[in-house]
Amino acid sequence: MKAPHRFIIITILLLAFSLLFSPQPARAHLDYKHYIPPQANFHNSSGAHYLFLSTPSTTDVTVTVEWGDGSPVGGGTYTVRNNSPQQILVNGNLLDGDTSLNQITTAGLIISADALIYANIRHQVASQGASLTAKGYAALGTRFRVGLMRSVDSSSNSSCGNFISVMASEDNTTVNFSDIKQGVIFQGTSSSGSPQTTDSFNVILDAGESYTFVSPKVA
Repeated sequence: MKAPHRFIIITILLLAFSLLFSPQPARAHLDYKHYIPPQANFHNSSGAHYLFLSTPSTTDVTVTVEWGDGSPVGGGTYTVRNNSPQQILVNGNLLDGDTSLNQITTAGLIISADALIYANIRHQVASQGASLTAKGYAALGTRFRVGLMRSVDSSSNSSCGNFISVMASEDNTTVNFSDIKQGVIFQGTSSSGSPQTTDSFNVILDAGESYTFVSPKVA
């Protein structure tokens, strides 16, 4: 998938598992600014949904946390230092079922600081959980490849699956979703061919806007 001449952030989480791969040293997550697109939920949003802010700085660091539309999250401005992290409630970052998917939202988070910080978001719903550590400016780019673990289950439980969520950092960003493997159908998208496969499609986003869609499990 690509976003010509524009920058986007992309995140993929498997909500059935809490997987965190970090091939780079932990310092790669330190930055002055972080973007966290919305996360998708397959069952219900009751649970704990928090943004954790921390820093190695021994002096106070001022951090602003905003939704994609620029409105403040909680008090909006927070102070952290190496022995005083912050935990901020961010229920709005988790999108539920069909009501908020396959449409443009401003449910992503924009975190800005006057010194290097870590930003980690953690979701817990019933017996499931997810954790994502933002990578700051290193996560910006114009071309991404997405790999997903297929959720295969013979039971009738349909509250499992994968999702893709992108967030633009510039206005008029065209995001093209393409090169989708044959047989993969994302929920709420048009499909064609044999086997049926989600058709390539474009989404135009302004800075701070996000688009999220899901791939249900394979029964």
